[in-house]
Amino acid sequence: MGRAVRIGTEGSGPTGILLPVWVGTPDGAAGYAYLTGTPGDTSFDCFADPCRMRWSLGDGWYWLD
Repeated sequence: MGRAVRIGTEGSGPTGILLPVWVGTPDGAAGYAYLTGTPGDTSFDCFADPCRMRWSLGDGWYWLD
C-alpha cells in the first residue's frame, strides 16, 4: 500500500512495524510485520480492527491478519 505504520497491543506487549498489503474500508488491515518480541496469541491494533500473527516468516517478520 506504500506506507509503513507502527502497531502495538493494548497493554505492554510487543510492538512493531506493519507493511499493509490489504486495507479494509472503513477499518482493518493485513500484511507483513516486523515485531519486537514473539507475538504468540497477542492481538494487535490494525487500523481499529484486531489482527493476529498467522505465520512466522523468520528473522522477526510475521504475517498478520
